[in-house]
Amino acid sequence: MATEAFPSSGYATFRRRPPWDGPAPRLPEAVRERPERMREERFAKLAAKDDPSGTVNEAQSVAIIADGVDAFLRACR
Repeated sequence: MATEAFPSSGYATFRRRPPWDGPAPRLPEAVRERPERMREERFAKLAAKDDPSGTVNEAQSVAIIADGVDAFLRACR
């Protein structure tokens, strides 16, 4: 069974679709890629501002953040 989202006054209203209606409609490729592209653009801007020489890449930044989150969660236990 597929789920379909409809715009509403809050965020979205979800409705279950029966299997005989076929698959839920997919967003166009450009729209599906937008969040990833926006994240990459934002990272590039921050990296250029805070690290003009470009010595830290995105994967290293994500690893540093993940290590910090893990340390925080361990401390909260």
